[in-house]
Amino acid sequence: MSPQENLRSVNYGNLVSGERYTPESWQRQYSPVDDWDETFRNGNWDDLGDLSQAARHALIAGYVHKLVRRGHVLDAGCGEGVLIDYFDTARIEYTGFDISRTAIQRAQEQHPSARLCSSSIEDFVPPAGVQYDAVIFNDSLSTLKSPIEMIDRYSAFVRPAGYIIVSQYQSPNPLGNGALLTRMFEAELAAGRYRVAVRTEVVNRDTDRRWRSYCLTGV
Repeated sequence: MSPQENLRSVNYGNLVSGERYTPESWQRQYSPVDDWDETFRNGNWDDLGDLSQAARHALIAGYVHKLVRRGHVLDAGCGEGVLIDYFDTARIEYTGFDISRTAIQRAQEQHPSARLCSSSIEDFVPPAGVQYDAVIFNDSLSTLKSPIEMIDRYSAFVRPAGYIIVSQYQSPNPLGNGALLTRMFEAELAAGRYRVAVRTEVVNRDTDRRWRSYCLTGV
């Protein structure tokens, strides 16, 4: 990593308990996006592929390459397919989908051979008989009406001994979706709802933007 970026990864240690998750408490507080396709058309997410965010994407790919080694991953809410560049496609078979058709079109233009489709996270169903070695929610859980329920739903799409990887931007606004979900998710982890193989925080020290990542096992 270049010295200009000054990025570091640090272990995220003790969990900080927050409010336990319920669908009602989450839906009462989170802010939904009305039109995801419009946000991509307007360029709201153009910086996702910047070098300033490379560390958090590389961390996700590192989890996959270390733990899965060879296998099939599902990127749920993949946007413009930023993660594709971080995978060794000789080892990792990639499938991605996003609710935004604009995002998927752009991803397909950049990666013509990638397996991509347009779908919401709530509606996606794998092809018959297909399971994944890892399912990735890269900044996508906090956009959902029922985020924790989606972890439980997608656990059925994971092979035995597979993983669910969650990466979540830490909004400096304590009422933002990312901060709210993190508090609730960590309260669920502290209560033993999921088993965590590893958790890490990535910090860009130039901007103080932060992402927390969790690799869940035994889901």
